Amino acid sequence: MAYTFELFDGSTTLNLKDTSNYDVTSVEFGDADERQETFAGNELRRVKFLPHRVEATLNILGTDTDDLAVNIRAITNMLRVTEDRQVKAQGTKAVLKYQLGGTDSKDITQRVLSGSLIMPDGRRDGVLHQVNIDQNIVVNARLSLLLEPMGRLADETPSTATLENEQDGANLNHMELTSLVGTSGGRLELKIHDANNGGGTPWNGSKKMWIGKRSGERRTDALTLGAPDSVVLVQTPTTVAITHDSATTGGVTTNASGGASALLGFTNDSGSNKTERNDGQAPNAYAQWDISTLPKGRYRVLCRASAIEDSASIGDKSHLSLALGTVFGGFSSIPATSATIGEGDWEVGRFDASWSDDEWHIMDLGELLIPVIGVPSGSGTDPTLNLRIYLSIFTNGQTNWATTQLAQASIDDVFLLPVDEGVVIVDSVGTNDRVLISNKEDVPGVWLLDGSDVVQSFATFNGGPFNLGPEDTRIYWLRDDTGDPTTIQAVLTPKYTPLIQGI
Repeated sequence: MAYTFELFDGSTTLNLKDTSNYDVTSVEFGDADERQETFAGNELRRVKFLPHRVEATLNILGTDTDDLAVNIRAITNMLRVTEDRQVKAQGTKAVLKYQLGGTDSKDITQRVLSGSLIMPDGRRDGVLHQVNIDQNIVVNARLSLLLEPMGRLADETPSTATLENEQDGANLNHMELTSLVGTSGGRLELKIHDANNGGGTPWNGSKKMWIGKRSGERRTDALTLGAPDSVVLVQTPTTVAITHDSATTGGVTTNASGGASALLGFTNDSGSNKTERNDGQAPNAYAQWDISTLPKGRYRVLCRASAIEDSASIGDKSHLSLALGTVFGGFSSIPATSATIGEGDWEVGRFDASWSDDEWHIMDLGELLIPVIGVPSGSGTDPTLNLRIYLSIFTNGQTNWATTQLAQASIDDVFLLPVDEGVVIVDSVGTNDRVLISNKEDVPGVWLLDGSDVVQSFATFNGGPFNLGPEDTRIYWLRDDTGDPTTIQAVLTPKYTPLIQGI
């Protein structure tokens, strides 16, 4: 059995059980206090663990008076230094390393926030002759330490995974982390880089990236929506100049990568050229997915879409926009469908002016809570959720829109990215960039690295690094890229520090 009780500040180790300078005789571990937050009555929202104390009784020994004083000051000095480093948020912080049984590989470390050494008679550098007149020893000194809430075990490095920018079949956009060590999850570090750098089909340009997670029994929910169940092309109001041409728009078609997609579009088929107003035309045209088995939680709705338009008509693709709508039981939330909506009303799903015809992108249409309204448990069946993606056009004062000219969008798979357990959305990830997401640091963050893992910059991102929970976890990844999704790949390299409560 290996029994350890040590203080370590990054350079100096004080072994408080070496029996030469120190001898711990008893230890009292206090519990980490919990703070529970609830909402909607008694439903638990989150639990926060607070710092807790460890009290140890020890004898401090010395070969002579001066040596005894050195050993006493070694403890008090380390405690003062670690307090100072905590306040200044710099330097290596002291930790308590302990194991009351087992092996050194299972040592638990906890950050020391502050502490004090209390002499039996109140003196700090005094010499007490309590054993015999020839031996310098302080008997029953009291060491009180305030520790971070959770202990840490040695880092674990699970296997890497190569993911594809695809969401169905054998092409996976997620990896599994199972049989997690520890009792309370872990501090996660995740590195992501292009699997095809130096060969194959590399990432194309500087694009956005989404990373989320889902743990426990909900991690196997079906979050990919393939071809839509229906496409509706009824325009409201009917008085606007843009109408539908059933010969060129509507229904489900085959997209550029061979999958099924919804095709929504508008064309001037009125038989004469039209001069459009400087406002948005908002027809009631949408693709709809009917979700009967609800994957409950909070999600970002990501859809893969492309557009095509006649340059003489609306000018460029920035005048096309997608928007999210839902119908759930008797409750509906749909975008504005008046004839004169402002462009800012549909800003989230705006196509970019620089995109080419049939250039596919992953578009983030915002958050969706499922179910969208509360459902009583045990008193009925969940209604079907009708998830809709609408297409709108902003003519922006374009004149002389000739007959047969059209603007249309194809909508491929929709993916529901879980965000209720944590999400990171990184902007502008270049072809040669590596992304490092770390919650292991004192200040968690997201960094961009070069091909040699040298830090280049702090990334621009939304959300924040997340911990692993205590249950099996699935990590999702998607990148906005124009290539065939089966050839857009990423290698995810995880590492985590297991957290443990208690001994």
